[in-house]
Amino acid sequence: MRFSVLLLFFFNLLLVFAQDSKEDCLKLVPLFEKKGIKITENCCELHDNIECSANLITTLQLEEFNLTEIPDEITTIKSLETLSLDDNYISNIPESIGNLTNLKELSLNINKISSIPEYIGKLSNLEWIGLDNNLLSNIPESLEKLPKLRTLWLSDNQISSIPENIGNFLNLEELNLSFNRITSIPESIGNLKFLESLHVGYNHVSSIPESIGNLLNLDTLRLNDNVITSIPETIGNLSEMKDLSLENNPITCFPESISKLKQLRNIRLDNSSVKYLPKSILEIPNLEIDTCSNDDCNPINNIEDIGSSFSVNNCESKREIDNSKSKNCSGEDCEGKKINKSNRVIIFSVVVLFVIVVLLAIAMYIKYLKKKRSDKNDEDIIIRRIINRSSENQINRNTNNNNNNNNGLSTSYNSNSKEDHPPTYDEVFLNDNML
Repeated sequence: MRFSVLLLFFFNLLLVFAQDSKEDCLKLVPLFEKKGIKITENCCELHDNIECSANLITTLQLEEFNLTEIPDEITTIKSLETLSLDDNYISNIPESIGNLTNLKELSLNINKISSIPEYIGKLSNLEWIGLDNNLLSNIPESLEKLPKLRTLWLSDNQISSIPENIGNFLNLEELNLSFNRITSIPESIGNLKFLESLHVGYNHVSSIPESIGNLLNLDTLRLNDNVITSIPETIGNLSEMKDLSLENNPITCFPESISKLKQLRNIRLDNSSVKYLPKSILEIPNLEIDTCSNDDCNPINNIEDIGSSFSVNNCESKREIDNSKSKNCSGEDCEGKKINKSNRVIIFSVVVLFVIVVLLAIAMYIKYLKKKRSDKNDEDIIIRRIINRSSENQINRNTNNNNNNNNGLSTSYNSNSKEDHPPTYDEVFLNDNML
């Protein structure tokens, strides 16, 4: 009797599930018809975009359905665990999304979303959310209310900063913030004890916080294509690190603590400013270093002299190295940094010297022009005085001639005529100097 009752109970339960499945399938018919796809009440069995479990829809994939909003028909399917709405035109998330309390994965990549509402926090079972390639300008605080969130994708948005409350996402295991406008990483990032993968490449980050050393489970760190100039000593605490990407950064050297990363398998330094690696890097087994990208190569000066414990991918080939001539590189003592600084000083000195020489040449030329102009003016004055003197003497001679004619004294005329001849240029110049 009891067995019959239990059997009847389970049979009724299956009927209920089957009925719910059929109802949910029918709700989706209009959506799929717009896409030119026909589905029936048995959608669980007949379509790749839908997955079911125990006759309940658990996965729904609606990529490229030209949706401008999340349809209410979807938010009533409470059995949903995975919902993918990638590559649509959705700009808002409706409040009804909070009905999907069983949802574990929500993918809204490549849409037009600019904000995340507070009621997203009702998705208490959500573990994974993808918001890549949207219009977000900050990391929504509402995401902090998702207690089980493990993966957060926010790449290719317009985010300019990482808030301090990022440290409250305590269960986060993967954080992707690549292709944004971020300038700094807060110290609170060190609170994410379970973080395994951190992507902050293609931003404007200038430094790595010391607290990065608290991420003891981190195995992948992508900081490529930033403006980072140095690496903190605390990076040596990341004992699980396997993949470190630092290419396209003005980093010049590594701290000695890098040798503590025994699990490290790959360091990407393509197009970086690194000139020397510490010889302690020999202590890392099976390490591979990438130093080039495409046809451009910025070789590390002592890359051939460090050791034979690891291989290097450069512009030419993989080379094995020996530590006989290795150089230490730690903080401000980096030899490569000193050489670069010395070169900059020499170039600056040469430029300053060149400018001084040019200025002196210009000053001497101006002085020459002034002197030439002054000499010409003096010469004009002397000529005018000669002309004036000549005119005065001519007048005197005419006067004396008239007097001599009246007195009939020819000797006096000859004497006056001799004394009153026009002065020469030298005489006038000598008289002017005496005055």
